[in-house]
Amino acid sequence: MSATGGTKSIAEESKEQRGDLSYHYFHNEKGGDAPPAVPKKLTDEEAAAMHRTTSEQLVSGASLWNTAGTWEERGCLEWVKEQLKARVVGLRENIASPATDDKFTITELKSCTGEASVVCTRGKARHGFDLELSLGWEAIIGGPTIKGVIDISEVSRDTVEDDELEFKVQIDSDSKKESEAAKDKAQAQAKVFMRKIREQLVAFDKDFRAKAERRED
Repeated sequence: MSATGGTKSIAEESKEQRGDLSYHYFHNEKGGDAPPAVPKKLTDEEAAAMHRTTSEQLVSGASLWNTAGTWEERGCLEWVKEQLKARVVGLRENIASPATDDKFTITELKSCTGEASVVCTRGKARHGFDLELSLGWEAIIGGPTIKGVIDISEVSRDTVEDDELEFKVQIDSDSKKESEAAKDKAQAQAKVFMRKIREQLVAFDKDFRAKAERRED
């Protein structure tokens, strides 16, 4: 009978049958004689085996936590800066002229800004970049050394692949005292030198793709 003298409801009878160990109270009551859970430190061998098992289940391109292959993006700008610096700084070409020591050289990666990342989604890793580069250069023209900058406004997979790089060549202020003929020749050589720079950017693009496919951090 219920408190009002009527027949007990199904809910009341069920609660009596469960007693104090119903799921509403289990977290506050002792549930039998089972010992409490105790953390156990894995051995090096057990940890290595677990890592191998987890790695085998990975979706290509994803982190260890991302076994479902959902969207994931990793920033790679610092790696890109180092790669571009290694590829372009020191590039050199002799200048065709009567003076055999005339040459044009990239001396510095002054800046590299923008975005570069690897995106992992649906089990595939894709790399991408959208950068602005500023390269310092110097040219020896008939004795004097002329210095300047090549600014490349948009460096991306599309502009590199399609050979559509837009750039601007400038002469440093401390080189403006040199003859107009020498400065004109240096600027012309800088424009011709973009061919070598693009070759390095194409190679960099391939290396970046390979890095993404190898799932490297």
